[in-house]
Amino acid sequence: MPKKKVRNKSRDMFMDYYKTNLEYSEENQNRKKDIGYEEPKGLKRLSSFEVGCIAIIALAAIGFFVKIVVLGHGISDAGL
Repeated sequence: MPKKKVRNKSRDMFMDYYKTNLEYSEENQNRKKDIGYEEPKGLKRLSSFEVGCIAIIALAAIGFFVKIVVLGHGISDAGL
């Protein structure tokens, strides 16, 4: 009796989604190129969510620096 070929349906769905998004991205890039649109460079292309995340990370780094260096608490100390 021949063995039944197994199909990976989730992989097929994922690859279809991936290929469709690639086509949409390529169409959008071509459309932007046709009208002469240039992508902003640097921090101007970040969304407000991404800017918020960067701000939170920067504040955490500053707080960590203050805790370790200014206040003199070590990394392994249990309390403040």
